[in-house]
Amino acid sequence: MEEAKAVFVGEVLEIRESTPDERRHHSDDFVIHLRVEQFWKGVKAEDILISARGQLLHGCCDIALKISQKYLVYAV
Repeated sequence: MEEAKAVFVGEVLEIRESTPDERRHHSDDFVIHLRVEQFWKGVKAEDILISARGQLLHGCCDIALKISQKYLVYAV
């Protein structure tokens, strides 16, 4: 928790590929929209967009998040 820039529980609302404009502004391959339910560090908004690298496949380096599921997120 000390090394994370943000720590929160959020529900996944959307997972999509980042746009070319988002990539030009340093976004990773995917954008994940979450509704923040509880936060401990770094997040004070109800909704947040985070970017992530990986693939939308199960296995190594995948994005294994599912829409409507809640996750404890440690963002670096």
